[in-house]
Amino acid sequence: MLYRLYRHPAVLLLIGPTYQFVIKHRFPLDTPRAWKREWASVHWTNAGLVAVLAVMWFTIGLDRFLLVQLPITLIAGSMGVFLFYVQHQYEDTYWRYRETWDYYAAGLEGASHFRLPAVLQWFTANIGLHHIHHLCSRIPNYHLQQCYDENCGSRCGMRRDAVSCGFAISEPPAAGSRKSSVRVARSPHRSPRPSPRRGGSPPGAGYLTWW
Repeated sequence: MLYRLYRHPAVLLLIGPTYQFVIKHRFPLDTPRAWKREWASVHWTNAGLVAVLAVMWFTIGLDRFLLVQLPITLIAGSMGVFLFYVQHQYEDTYWRYRETWDYYAAGLEGASHFRLPAVLQWFTANIGLHHIHHLCSRIPNYHLQQCYDENCGSRCGMRRDAVSCGFAISEPPAAGSRKSSVRVARSPHRSPRPSPRRGGSPPGAGYLTWW
């Protein structure tokens, strides 16, 4: 019941984004207090938002400001959650439990390639190349397309087409297929299963080859 409730479109695309971006990101109480740098970033951002609100209040009025800013925030939040949703929720996505989980397979097969028109791809900072981002989060968004073109081509990862609103999904490569599966060529001097760490790149990420 609860699962169906929070995945209802009204909750997922309206209530959820409002809570996530307007409330939770401003008061991330689940963030460890030991993360001083992260908390400082939140506090400085909140201070900046308060300063902007104060300036708007004394210049054009708070009501006029909110009439413009709130719809922009809510619409942008809903679009962001929709993009995040369609890139992680699809049939045959990669799900494994603990010992059977593989970093590289999870990166390439646990997120889709959401093909957007060139203009939207630029405005969304190449978010459609989400599987490449999962494989190595330190690749800047403006290099994701180059990384994809040079390593993966058109066969890497699950594909979704924006023309059909992200729901027309091509068939995933069959298990053991030699034609359409991508694997990572791991260096013998690198760990085959890296431990997740903040801000770091996985050992061997980017060494892609066709198996």
